[in-house]
Amino acid sequence: GPAERTVVVVASSGPVELPWHEDVDAIVETWYPGQVHGDAVASVLYGDADPGGRLPVTFAAEGDYPTASTDRHPGVDGVARYDEGPFVGYRHFDAADVDPVFPFGHGESYTTFRYGSVTALDDRSVRVTVENVGERPGSEVVQAYVRPPTVEGVTRPDRELAGARKLRLASGESRTVDIGLDERALGRYDENAGWVVDSGTYSVEVGRSAADLRGRATIER
Repeated sequence: GPAERTVVVVASSGPVELPWHEDVDAIVETWYPGQVHGDAVASVLYGDADPGGRLPVTFAAEGDYPTASTDRHPGVDGVARYDEGPFVGYRHFDAADVDPVFPFGHGESYTTFRYGSVTALDDRSVRVTVENVGERPGSEVVQAYVRPPTVEGVTRPDRELAGARKLRLASGESRTVDIGLDERALGRYDENAGWVVDSGTYSVEVGRSAADLRGRATIER
């Protein structure tokens, strides 16, 4: 008969320890879907539906998460300092050069997707063609991350999610999608000037997650 396969279904509100993750065949993170939980899980486990969700958080080893100092929590003399700035979530793991167990934006599919080259349409949008090269229909979330130019005296994350498009493709189907990048996606917040878009070259990286990037293009601002 077929070999035994173990799939673990995790119902949680956020990242949890998964010390056994390499010893199982698959993990399905369901979060808290409510009264349709059973039907939804069954449809994914039996292959009636492609798991189309993507992680909105990072799953990493316990020791890789930052530990808050007493300045941040509970604070000193009644004052808590939130000095991590924008370096939270995947931005922190990038800055710390940590390879997470399951990165932000991660998600598997029952099919396989192939990405074409990424091209810039103008200074605020990119285009890419995605093809379902597997044997069954599936869902893909095309994600675009922006790397900003280096500006003296300014500290920014290595890259930040700037846009995403969800596609549902039949076997053999391909589709070209445009991802717009608004001013907030390119900008940073300055305490004195408000939202600022620095002049320079921005690299736009497109892929399946923050750690699985398939192509890039550059735009000038």
